[in-house]
Amino acid sequence: GALSELPSVALGNYTNPGQLDSGDVDGDSEPEIVVAEGGQFNYGRAAAVVVLQPNNDGTDIVQSQLYSQGSVESASLSAGSAWAVVAQLGDVGVSGHQVDAVADTHVSTETADFARHVACDDCHNVHEATSTVAAAPAAYGSIKGTWGVSVDNAPVGEITYTRLPGVENEYELCFKCHGEWATSGESRDIASEFDTRKASVHAVEASSTASEATPDSFVASDTSWSNDSILYCADCHGTSNSTGAQGPHTSPDAPLLLKPYLSTSSTDESGLCYSCHKYGVYYTGGLDGLASSTSRFYDSNAATPALHSRHTKDLKLSCAACHTSHGSSKEHLIRTDVGYTHSGDGGSCESGCHNGDSLSYSRP
Repeated sequence: GALSELPSVALGNYTNPGQLDSGDVDGDSEPEIVVAEGGQFNYGRAAAVVVLQPNNDGTDIVQSQLYSQGSVESASLSAGSAWAVVAQLGDVGVSGHQVDAVADTHVSTETADFARHVACDDCHNVHEATSTVAAAPAAYGSIKGTWGVSVDNAPVGEITYTRLPGVENEYELCFKCHGEWATSGESRDIASEFDTRKASVHAVEASSTASEATPDSFVASDTSWSNDSILYCADCHGTSNSTGAQGPHTSPDAPLLLKPYLSTSSTDESGLCYSCHKYGVYYTGGLDGLASSTSRFYDSNAATPALHSRHTKDLKLSCAACHTSHGSSKEHLIRTDVGYTHSGDGGSCESGCHNGDSLSYSRP
């Protein structure tokens, strides 16, 4: 731009900026500067992420956005500033399938690639829908008779799609929009994230052979969860508003979730992950390490053996700080940008949280 000199930006007292990055945060094809602030807890200043960009005429750099409580989480070993700041810069807030948001574009004969829009009859067939319940992954009554795509995770590195006049499984309905069948390069290819050939997946197509969770690490519910369980997409996606229309229509908790997930404190027992994964194992840790309920992220030789609790309760990191939600090329749904390495009886991690050190654990 027309900067005559390098400008300075005052971020305020006790903000403790600790890291700079850059990228297109707001989708305008122009980079912004992102500053991670550790805050200063003993002065009441929460951790935050500040987004800076040039002003309209390019003569100065100004603050454009501030993400703080509600969209930023942090980890600290003391009452001072945070040494890890994690921010979710999108997908926080109300989300939903925006029915007929794009006028005059939806026709009954359309096939991929089609415009990114949705109508009621994309998911419901009024002539064939019933109130019948089913077991995952089979299609339940309310989506009977809708068209979709079957997926064949072959050949290597690819997924083959086949159009179905009526879905047999729920995921075949979802993947007709959330996969390469209809992707325009502007949305996530969710079908590939659930590819059963990945090192770890939440099982929506078939039981996962890689799951290692122990029986009593799951929450007791009407659905008896186990390593052999298959999930519906609707087990996670739907409205969290109990008074609203139920189903994956719209939700105050993005991305279209039954319970809060992104930017949710790990202390919140009502969070999405604790719907299935036992709070006493993965947060408080009191049940971790028992033969039938270990989280398997456990090291009896460590000062704090229950390592899930160490990260969530002691260090205040959320599940999403280390795990992805659909599938991963790493074991245990570990995010690919976390420096984790799996081994037969444990693993090691070289993430930035550990100051560059490689920390390992070995479970009994």
